[in-house]
Amino acid sequence: MTVFKKCPHCGSTNMKHVHRSSGGFWECMDCGYKGSHTHEEEKETNPEISW
Repeated sequence: MTVFKKCPHCGSTNMKHVHRSSGGFWECMDCGYKGSHTHEEEKETNPEISW
């Protein structure tokens, strides 16, 4: 399982954590959202194949 950060505005998983001396925030590379709030989504990264 891998956890992805999702943008609360557009739902994109193209998020980048920006570090600042006063703390940090998340930035969406698709819509430009900047803030500390994100959604998390878990996805199976290596699903087992059943025959």
